[in-house]
Amino acid sequence: MMQSVEESRQLTICSLCQLELTDPRSLPCLHTFCFHCLKKRAQSLTDSTICCTVCGGKSSGQLDDLPRNSFVEKLIKINQLATVSNSQETSCDVCRQDDSLGVVMATHHCVNCAQNLCEKCSSFHGRSKASQHHRVVRLGVDLTPLDLRGTPQCDQHVDEPLKMFCVDCTRCICFLCYAEQHTGHRCQVHTRHQPDVPNVRLASVQNFSD
Repeated sequence: MMQSVEESRQLTICSLCQLELTDPRSLPCLHTFCFHCLKKRAQSLTDSTICCTVCGGKSSGQLDDLPRNSFVEKLIKINQLATVSNSQETSCDVCRQDDSLGVVMATHHCVNCAQNLCEKCSSFHGRSKASQHHRVVRLGVDLTPLDLRGTPQCDQHVDEPLKMFCVDCTRCICFLCYAEQHTGHRCQVHTRHQPDVPNVRLASVQNFSD
């Protein structure tokens, strides 16, 4: 497990600051950097052209339009969960709300709720009608990106899942995005299958460079 965690950790390092990526954004060449590192670098440039320090690829556009690299964000989360040894480093988020219980160590993590759970709370979580279909993984095990795969969330609206795809804008959107900005666009509703997020992300970065 240590080797796989170390390999995935290398993918989460920003080549500009040499630290773990924060708010990772992908350039059209698909190399990823911290958003604040890109903004800091852009301030030293005389034009709006962005040059990738890894491959030398050039692109132009607004930095705010660069897509977040959700795959890298998942890798970072995986590294955090996989390095928890026997749940000694984190407590149960649910039990923490009850002062009478004291500190109860977590053994699981709910991907949908982003909560750490102890054995008892994890068992209740799986029986509850509201959360019985949530993805719950055990802390301290060798995880993969598929283990953290859940319904993609909208960046503009909190807790709103990406359930639609706008053909005109080539991007995944939530129902609120559709009501506010995409009512006149050609949109498809995804009911049975999740949208192909990697392909959508590639389309988004291609639009950034056009």
